[in-house]
Amino acid sequence: ATSPQGQRIYGISACLLAPDLQTLLLLCDMGAIYGARVDFQGLKLSNISWKHWTEITSDDQWGVPMAMDVEGMALDNGTGEVLLSSERPSHFFRLPVPWQSFVNPDSGNVTKAVWLPHQPSFVEENEVSNKGLEAFTASANHTFLAGVEGALENDDPAVRRIYQVDSSGRSLWSGFLMVDTFPSHPLGLTELAAVNLPNQSGGP
Repeated sequence: ATSPQGQRIYGISACLLAPDLQTLLLLCDMGAIYGARVDFQGLKLSNISWKHWTEITSDDQWGVPMAMDVEGMALDNGTGEVLLSSERPSHFFRLPVPWQSFVNPDSGNVTKAVWLPHQPSFVEENEVSNKGLEAFTASANHTFLAGVEGALENDDPAVRRIYQVDSSGRSLWSGFLMVDTFPSHPLGLTELAAVNLPNQSGGP
């Protein structure tokens, strides 16, 4: 498949259906968002119309342009902005534009991602190559859940860590789950989904 500009759509790592239920955002892991309008008949997708392609860039802590391996995408309902998680190394980012801009051809083709004030330093310092932050989703009370794809260094190989963070990236809660381990087919934590989003003050 190709975007409206003829660019190849590849490496899709996350998708997001916006609150209007008519806008679909697809995240390319090499740093781009493809925006489309979608129509449904009941629960069946009946039409998709590609509207816009946006390159996502960022700088490292020294202001030098950095390559991005973005894996997760979630909507901050408080601001209407999109938050991203990336690995190699693991970071949290905010896109300082409303989600509607990603289907608006007049909004420009490049958006610079901004580092969140708090970063998952423990994950970054202990992640195994290409097994860092992967899963990312909105949770209750304007918070987010982030999952580490593989076991961190010194963790049991079956451990997959999960973090609840606020919109600044500050950790509110952490836990883990255990997965079956098959040496030939290791199971990675690549997706998380919050169901019903109860109003709660504890963990997810």
